[in-house]
Amino acid sequence: MGSYVVENGFFLLNDGSGRLLRGALRVENGRIARISRSIPKQKGEKRINLSGLLVIPGFVQTHVHLCQTLFRNFADDLELLDWLSQRIWPFEGAHNEKSLFASSRLGIAELLSGGTTTILDMGTVRHTDAIFEAAASMGIRAFIGKCLMDRDDNPPSLRESTKQALRENLELFERWHGEANDRLRYASAPRFLLSCTEGLMRELKGLSSSNHMIVHSHSSENRSEVEAIRKLYGCENIEAFHRLGLT
Repeated sequence: MGSYVVENGFFLLNDGSGRLLRGALRVENGRIARISRSIPKQKGEKRINLSGLLVIPGFVQTHVHLCQTLFRNFADDLELLDWLSQRIWPFEGAHNEKSLFASSRLGIAELLSGGTTTILDMGTVRHTDAIFEAAASMGIRAFIGKCLMDRDDNPPSLRESTKQALRENLELFERWHGEANDRLRYASAPRFLLSCTEGLMRELKGLSSSNHMIVHSHSSENRSEVEAIRKLYGCENIEAFHRLGLT
């Protein structure tokens, strides 16, 4: 990947001090190797003059759905569960590898243009490799997970068995976790408690613990979902996750 230096910038140091350093930064093999007031020039090394610009640490987006980029503004007037069942789930179920790759590329381009350099993404049920391929090609740092939906009342286009969901979840982890110079990571992504069986959630506890894997889900998005969880589990969302060993 080579090395290069950006210089003559003001760098906001990521050490909690809030200090600005006027100087230069060297990147080696895709990683920041040094920040200092001046960096000696190496033969053949690319230098980029920032002309007094401010350089800050990238923003981190801890919840995004790249698979939904193309669905934006299609159903803004619907309540959560209707929005999912009438719009989002049918759209997600219609994705193929090509459309999901395009949706992910567009979403990543928007994120990067706004200064976001790290994301935690929940995909849809199928074609998760396409999201990883988009992230790999565009340089963003990403934690990405296949959406898990194994309850019988899930829509047919997104429904899968517990065994299928867990098998592909682990296969994707083994294929992508640590790829692109450790820029890509895998995160298990059960959609929410209304889409997943207790059996799947309990299996994820062991899987995530043994592989040091993030578990990324939804909780308490609106009143109707909260009430549905109370009926299903007899408690609040977060308490249910805690009982399942996922907090």
